[in-house]
Amino acid sequence: MTKAEEIKLLQETIARFGPESYIGPWLNAYRFRIETDIRSDFRPEIPMPADARHEAAAILADAEEQRKRIIEAAERKAKTIETAATDYTVTIRRRAIAALERSAAELSK
Repeated sequence: MTKAEEIKLLQETIARFGPESYIGPWLNAYRFRIETDIRSDFRPEIPMPADARHEAAAILADAEEQRKRIIEAAERKAKTIETAATDYTVTIRRRAIAALERSAAELSK
């Protein structure tokens, strides 16, 4: 499709939606920018209102904080599990040594 065909299709699409639709007036408001981008070989980008950018930034910041909290909680849990495993290993060793000592004592009798 040529640039001229794309621009014509854009104009037809805006007309087809009409002024009473939700997207028609919005698309028409950005028509010049989109047409300019097409003529300039730029990929048209959907403009985002400043408040939407601010809200997106706030959502990303919140997600980053949540990520940090999740990692910190996972690290604490991993440390707890590691400590419990180490303690259990020590207990098993002590029990094994005690059992061997008892067996050796029984055999010495």
